[in-house]
Amino acid sequence: WYGITIRTPNNTIELRDSVKILPYSLRKISKDFETKHKKLDIEYVGERHAGGEIKEEERQYISNDVLVLSEALTKAFDFGLKKMTIGSSCLSQFRTMFNYKRYNYHFPDLRDVDGINYDHIIRKSYHGGWCYVNPKFSQKIIQGGCTYDVNSLYPSVMHSDSGNVYPYGFPIAHTFGAMPTVGKNEYCFIHFKCRFAIKPGKLPFVQIKDKFCYNPNEHLLTSDIVVNGQSSRYYQDEDGNIHDTIVDLTMTQTDFQLFNEHYNITDFELIECVVFRAKAGMFDEYVNKWRDVKINAKNSTERSCAKLLLNNLYGKLSSSDDSSFKIAYLKQGHLAFYTIHANEKKLGYIPCGSCITSYARNFTIRAAQANYEHFLYADTDSIHLNCNPEDVKGITIHDTDFNAWKMESVWEIGYFLRQKSYIEKINHEKGYDFNVKCAGMPKQCQAKFSYDLKLTELLSSPHSWSKSTGKSIKKKKITGYYKPSRITDFDIGLKIPHSLKARQIKGGVVLIDSDWIMREQTNVKNFFR
Repeated sequence: WYGITIRTPNNTIELRDSVKILPYSLRKISKDFETKHKKLDIEYVGERHAGGEIKEEERQYISNDVLVLSEALTKAFDFGLKKMTIGSSCLSQFRTMFNYKRYNYHFPDLRDVDGINYDHIIRKSYHGGWCYVNPKFSQKIIQGGCTYDVNSLYPSVMHSDSGNVYPYGFPIAHTFGAMPTVGKNEYCFIHFKCRFAIKPGKLPFVQIKDKFCYNPNEHLLTSDIVVNGQSSRYYQDEDGNIHDTIVDLTMTQTDFQLFNEHYNITDFELIECVVFRAKAGMFDEYVNKWRDVKINAKNSTERSCAKLLLNNLYGKLSSSDDSSFKIAYLKQGHLAFYTIHANEKKLGYIPCGSCITSYARNFTIRAAQANYEHFLYADTDSIHLNCNPEDVKGITIHDTDFNAWKMESVWEIGYFLRQKSYIEKINHEKGYDFNVKCAGMPKQCQAKFSYDLKLTELLSSPHSWSKSTGKSIKKKKITGYYKPSRITDFDIGLKIPHSLKARQIKGGVVLIDSDWIMREQTNVKNFFR
């Protein structure tokens, strides 16, 4: 939800979802905005009854949650983030750099241009970041490596320093069945059909999300169907119908070039190409302004707001016209919803939105490919390699420059399970910690598993001792506080206690204390025969 408006005879009250403005946890908000009040901790376990008296520490906990957010939002509003969402605030700031006529010239509505919906055609080329685990190293303990993050990935590729050009205006050419000549200051979107297979020594990046026979999360090695180790260009669905594995794809010219470099392509059929004028520098004034504010920020609040404005414009440029919303109602005392479908939202300019994500994706993939022999894992703006920093090649390394990579960490042990699920043992000034990342795993469960790994390692060493006290750790004092764990336990079936899950009940929502269990990722149903 975005907002609730309440009208009384004398007032209009508007409730807004703060997450759409400050998309962080309250603890991070308190730190980034340097609020006077701080996020507190509370013991969730125990019985509480309707109408019961709450404890003073519980009252203080609730009070601080409200006051932290109030302080941070006041600072954000004073900075100028007054729109319903951070994306809307970004777009509002961006539009001030154009007059009305010039903005509409550069970013027109493409839904009906001489009867053709170009927004619909080009939106099919719009994809997110590249998140990939190298299967050669998956579920293996890696002895040593390093991690690099891009400095402000999306603002980097938007800036003219990257050398990237961006489309603008209405299409200048729309060809069918033939590839047009695309000039230096032009940009093309390609719609085609083909079969494909990965080239030796190349990393995959193509995903197909709209066909039941492909796992939508998988970066495909081939468009052919592989069942029980056998590859086939045909498959039979559960109704007995035979299908060819020729796939229908739409790509930016940036992705299409990489596609030709990484895959062998057969049965290629060009359907249509849409060409736009293109130029560099359209976003420079906006990016320069907020980059300078971020670099020269007088306090953490300024830096945090500038960072939000830098990183969230690209998403607003990709907005669709889907304005569907939900209506709440009570169903047997529980809150339930039904959807009202609508398409009334103002469009973004998808040619730019799609190009930004395409340039960003290519930036990461090419960095990983340059370090192919050492490549372990990547997620949008990061690469993880099993080598020493001096062996990294093909990337520019700098702590703050745009279009450069910052060395995030050098780690001693790594373990990469699947997308967004990995562990790295990182050394620091006070010792070391296990950095546990797992999509869907609550923060307290990540901390618990990290704690268990560290204690297990300490207690298994010949001289177990605490760096903080300099004293030996007595095993009997630890018993009951942790479960002996190995890094290879980070797998399907891993169970961690005290995971709080929200559950709707009559009258509201309660947090239920339960076990968190790592499960298989949901894949498409196997219809192949």
